[in-house]
Amino acid sequence: MVSLIFLYVCSSLIRNKNGCQDFLTAIQLYKG
Repeated sequence: MVSLIFLYVCSSLIRNKNGCQDFLTAIQLYKG
């Protein structure tokens, strides 16, 4: 399920190059 969200967010890199990085940061905050 998380991987599905990851793919969805990273697919937006075409429009927003910071999308994936922002998502990774959010995951770290969520896990932290």
